[in-house]
Amino acid sequence: MFKWAVENELLKTNVYHGLQAVSGLKYGRSKAKERKPIKPVPDEVIERTLGKLTPTVKAMVELQRLTGMRPGEVCIMRRRDIDMSGSVWIYSPRHHKIQHHGRDRQVYLGPKAQSILLPFIQPSIDAYLFNPQRSEKERRQKLHDQRKTPLGQGNRPGTNRKKHIKRSFRAYYAHNTWKVSKIAHIQVHRDSH
Repeated sequence: MFKWAVENELLKTNVYHGLQAVSGLKYGRSKAKERKPIKPVPDEVIERTLGKLTPTVKAMVELQRLTGMRPGEVCIMRRRDIDMSGSVWIYSPRHHKIQHHGRDRQVYLGPKAQSILLPFIQPSIDAYLFNPQRSEKERRQKLHDQRKTPLGQGNRPGTNRKKHIKRSFRAYYAHNTWKVSKIAHIQVHRDSH
């Protein structure tokens, strides 16, 4: 922020240079409250959560867990970005965290990852593999299948739809809404109530 302010002549250069001379806080050497380290979600939490997810979201969680992909990378997967010519597929995300450093990113997809992906491979090479609209249809179908009220009573599928829908789905999940830890945390929170 200060560098930008100097660049745009909103601050004098000596302010920015003075701030560069200030050293950062050292761990355990100040009265500042130390943050707890962020740990991975425990396997038992993920396992309990998987059974409650739609097939699309479940596949995304399993794939991210298996490959170590970042949330944004799993969200934007397309067939175009996967080299399927060898026994191990190579996924090269078109956008990734280290792209601005001029480095390539490749994620290797072995037989387990391939078996997760196969049901989601689209005819169009530009289609995103994990589609939120598809996931929502799966969720609604699951609710319908678990329905206890007879179809002749109460709401029937499609009868209570709004004419003007305010929410629309993207062709892919936004990376900032997709975090395996958030999904697991939400599920554990629901289970505890």
